[in-house]
Amino acid sequence: MEVVASGYDNYSAGNVAVVSGKNLSVGYALGATTLDTVIVTGASLAAVDTTSATVGTTLNLDIVESLPTGRSYQSYLQLVPGVKPSAGDNPSSKSGINYSDVGGAIGASTDNVYYLDGVNVTDPLAGTAGANFNSEIIQEQQVLTGGIPAEYAGGAGLVSKVISKSGGNEFSGSINYYLQNDSLVADDKHGESAGFSTFDTAVTLGGPIIKDRLWFFGSYQIKNREDEVVDPVTGEALRTVNDDQDLAFFKTTWQLTDDDRLTATFFNDPSERDGSTDATVINNRDTARETGGAAVDAGRQSRHTQRRGLLRR
Repeated sequence: MEVVASGYDNYSAGNVAVVSGKNLSVGYALGATTLDTVIVTGASLAAVDTTSATVGTTLNLDIVESLPTGRSYQSYLQLVPGVKPSAGDNPSSKSGINYSDVGGAIGASTDNVYYLDGVNVTDPLAGTAGANFNSEIIQEQQVLTGGIPAEYAGGAGLVSKVISKSGGNEFSGSINYYLQNDSLVADDKHGESAGFSTFDTAVTLGGPIIKDRLWFFGSYQIKNREDEVVDPVTGEALRTVNDDQDLAFFKTTWQLTDDDRLTATFFNDPSERDGSTDATVINNRDTARETGGAAVDAGRQSRHTQRRGLLRR
């Protein structure tokens, strides 16, 4: 940030937080001294929005990559104070089951609401996260846990808002690979330990198509986990279960005018698991599962309005 005024010394400050949807103020003072420039360095300035009573946490890559957590936006929720996994398939909640739709007659909805680039991706039946998108695309994840505005209907527990990355005027990308297996963890001293192995690899690339006008960003992530299911009493091997996910993401951003921007996004989340990891399920009752699909999101944003639409199959 830089402040320039006629008759005063220039003022500049680094590490200024820029967070979507928040009005963060930065105090400054200008003085008529003989110094040409005043530069403030050090820790990031406090990110306090004095215009809102909403309570929440903003997660970014610096935070989630420096802490031991699962590599998914559902796991990132558990980094927020007061949030923990709840019963059923809800990965993280703050107050448990809240309501069902249509007068309590339809659905088993929980109190969480999930957004991706302004589009509600909450599962309409279960009320949990309805999409397992690529975690490498996350630029910022806001988690609201208190004083939640009325516009987020059903979010009495928490609201997760993910903003995806976009391309810029310079090409940039990344490649990573994560691996973990039972050889890297301590043995269970109180029961039979089941073997497992998991890997997670991803690639990203973004940059300009037309500088200052048209940009792209894309990413592809593969996740695999293999679990050995054993009898908890005898330690006898029952089966081996594989869980595979292929998560693709592509986004184009077009600056139509100085005041209007058009974005188009494609993402998919096909997932396949060939068995149950529940040791109480016997082999002749075992089932496989395939979930996920593809979605296209188109949005137009101006200084005054924002319109979005989502098509999913």
